Amino acid sequence: MEDLKNVLAQEISNLMEELKNLKQNFKEELKSLKNEIKEQIKEEVADIVHEVLEDWKLNIEENLTQNIEEVNDKMNSMESKFDSKLEPILQTLNQHQEIVKELEEIAETSTETTKKLIAENKRLSKLLHQITKKCTDLEGRQRRQNLRIVGVH
Repeated sequence: MEDLKNVLAQEISNLMEELKNLKQNFKEELKSLKNEIKEQIKEEVADIVHEVLEDWKLNIEENLTQNIEEVNDKMNSMESKFDSKLEPILQTLNQHQEIVKELEEIAETSTETTKKLIAENKRLSKLLHQITKKCTDLEGRQRRQNLRIVGVH
């Protein structure tokens, strides 16, 4: 019996050791399985995130393209309206430029004419002054020649 006890104790000890090893192996396999599941989840989440981002990207690109087209259409419409309103202004501007050019020519001609008239006026003023001096001198001479001596017979 003692032998049986010892054998049983030995068997129980072996079983306990085996159970410990199994427990250790189970923990390691469980840890390994946990890591594999984590990696698979990470990959799946990454794939899902990538798909969602791609969908968002496509959606954003479509919306941007549509918005750009709308803005271009509005800009083209505004440009044509602007051009139609700008044309009369440009015509008026061209007319004003022609008028200004004509007025500048007239002003230049007037300036030249004024300078000539001023020079002529100076010349005539000098001449008038000379004539006035001569006239005064002649009047003085005429008076001296017309002297009457009263009382002399």
